[in-house]
Amino acid sequence: MGLAFRRPAFTEEQLQLYQDCTYFSRKEILRLYRRFCSLGAGEVDKTTGDISTRLSFILIQEMPEMRQNPFKEQLCEVFSTDGAGLNFEDFLDMFSVLSDNAPLHLKAAYAFRIYDFNGDNIICTDDIKETVKALTGDRIPEDKLEAIAGNVIAECDVISDGSLSFTEFEHVVARSPDFDGGDGLHFLYIRRNALYFVAATKFNVPPAFGLELLSRIAGVCKDYCGLLNEEAIRLNFSLIYELLDEVL
Repeated sequence: MGLAFRRPAFTEEQLQLYQDCTYFSRKEILRLYRRFCSLGAGEVDKTTGDISTRLSFILIQEMPEMRQNPFKEQLCEVFSTDGAGLNFEDFLDMFSVLSDNAPLHLKAAYAFRIYDFNGDNIICTDDIKETVKALTGDRIPEDKLEAIAGNVIAECDVISDGSLSFTEFEHVVARSPDFDGGDGLHFLYIRRNALYFVAATKFNVPPAFGLELLSRIAGVCKDYCGLLNEEAIRLNFSLIYELLDEVL
């Protein structure tokens, strides 16, 4: 009886090229390929290094890593090279940019494209409103959306043209603790039930003041909702926003 050997999915040259073009190790690339094949069971020939088969956006968006991402549709559209689905190289690129090892400038470039909902190469007030809607489940009234978008533009629009260019956006990202750790900032949190209330404050703001403010916010949310859980906060987000605006 002969022995059967499994043919490698990729040659050494292909794997080296993927390592050079991404922020993944050889082992991580092969693990992602297995994930890609499992998503497209019956569609992808996993024995031949199939990089041409495209999986639908719906399949990608149902991954546990993507399911709760408010920008999952934008992510798929931005990383798809044909607008109809993702092949393995699109898939690999997407997770490479989302990985912790990807540099800030690369994350900023793709974040700009994701937030540019209308594809006009600037971030305008409509893009900001769509971003807020994606994050809050479309529960903030239009007048509040206008106010939020206006405040963002006023804060970040260096040349005062009513929108954000990539250069302006990149400048904002460089100062953002969500992207780069934010030297000179305190990161504070309190836990109430299963929820965390988090704030980033300037270094010269006393931590005790920030913690007291977070406690007040948690108290307002609990008093209004009756209980503290993610669903209650989401369902009452716009009303809580207005209430906190008055109280604080």
